[in-house]
Amino acid sequence: MRRSEKQITNRQQLEELLKNGREMQLAMHNGDFPYVLPLNYGYADNCLYFHCALQGKKLDCLRTNPKVGFCVGEVVKRIDGDKPCDWSTRFRSVVGSGTAEIIEDRDGKIAGYDIIMRQFGGPVGNYEEKNLKGSLLVKIGIESMTGKQSL
Repeated sequence: MRRSEKQITNRQQLEELLKNGREMQLAMHNGDFPYVLPLNYGYADNCLYFHCALQGKKLDCLRTNPKVGFCVGEVVKRIDGDKPCDWSTRFRSVVGSGTAEIIEDRDGKIAGYDIIMRQFGGPVGNYEEKNLKGSLLVKIGIESMTGKQSL
């Protein structure tokens, strides 16, 4: 990282960012170009979780190549200025890479949904069978991550 004074090296701080985040940008391989999507997610035990439909472009990409990149960011404060270049933000972010695993079994889906619901402070369990049967869970095992902040 060019600006080493802005780097977040503390693992606990990186995990707090992931635990408190609500949306991640997920980058996948799609032939010659990357495919990036914003997704709601849950974080637990060095893994990110999200749900999806039984078919679609996202799954096509992940089945072709499960290696992904992700970013979770938080704007802490916008800094206004008199001139355009005086404007800025105070932020924190974590970027990383990992390998996606598609979870199709009922118990695995429930465990992943519980992690996502806890991330948002919602109720866990008692998922409708039609929702479990009509969705898949994706678990991303984080292989590397780094953070940056400007506070």
